[in-house]
Amino acid sequence: MTLLGPEDLAADDAKGRAALARYALSLVTTEADPAFEIAYGLLDGEFGAKGELETRAAIRGYLARATPPGGYRLVLARDERGDVAGVRDCHASVDVAAGVIVVFLSHVLVLPPHRGSGLASLLREVPAALGRSAAAEATLERPEIMLAAEMEPVVLDSPETIVRLVAYGRAGFSVVDPAALPYGQPDYREHARIDADRPRPIPLLAVVKRLGRETERTIPKALAAAFVEHLYRIVGSHCREQDLARPRDHALGALARAPGERVRLLDLPRGMEDRAALSPLLREVVLRYHPPDVAGVR
Repeated sequence: MTLLGPEDLAADDAKGRAALARYALSLVTTEADPAFEIAYGLLDGEFGAKGELETRAAIRGYLARATPPGGYRLVLARDERGDVAGVRDCHASVDVAAGVIVVFLSHVLVLPPHRGSGLASLLREVPAALGRSAAAEATLERPEIMLAAEMEPVVLDSPETIVRLVAYGRAGFSVVDPAALPYGQPDYREHARIDADRPRPIPLLAVVKRLGRETERTIPKALAAAFVEHLYRIVGSHCREQDLARPRDHALGALARAPGERVRLLDLPRGMEDRAALSPLLREVVLRYHPPDVAGVR
């Protein structure tokens, strides 16, 4: 299966086109594939300690349940020598009745020797290509395809939180106003650890890109709600309802109380000093919209 072709890249993305000739992208479809442990190990090393990665058993379950037109996709990138260069995973969630496809950009990692090579451009375009493929498989003629990512709020003394948002801003993504959608990532820890403590959702930004509608500065409430509803249905395969209810109800309740049928999309920064865009995305600002006991987690 060809995950990405020249037609999936911008015409002026010379670095990405060069990377397309250098790197091979392949799907890891079963846990029996030796590449599964490689890919999961890389993701765990980068995201596990932050509480931002599901357990190995949960990822195995995603793979086992993945059926077209949607499902979980784990992508491994190798260079011309066959060395692992990067990994990304995402979910394509399809609502045929509504004509909506939400592709969640779960994690992406480019290994240090390959940064600046154009591989990041390829991995960034994979979810859009998978969304279009899911639409074709579902025979949706005019689908709404929304790319969705959970991103950390800005911490000024942690430049990496800004760098990631800048990359997404330059790629045409926006943020659903966190005042209208105070989103929290569910607690992915083992159930025994949650029971010994309490559920600890992580306050994050709901970052979105509506394919073909990137310049619109508002989003329908129903589509903003889909960000939460689709993802919570996915993680409901390994998270308990009792752990999901509170953060889901908090986010969707705030959205329902926001006036009108549409909510604002905020600009992501286009540079490290883009203070106008950074200010409403500061962690201390975002946390105002979450319960105090959630706000103190990180």
